[in-house]
Amino acid sequence: ESRIGAIGIKCMLLDCANH
Repeated sequence: ESRIGAIGIKCMLLDCANH
């Protein structure tokens, strides 16, 4: 999880695992 904060949550909502 490189992104933390609002961006992290947004990444989680989308597909952070895919990145």
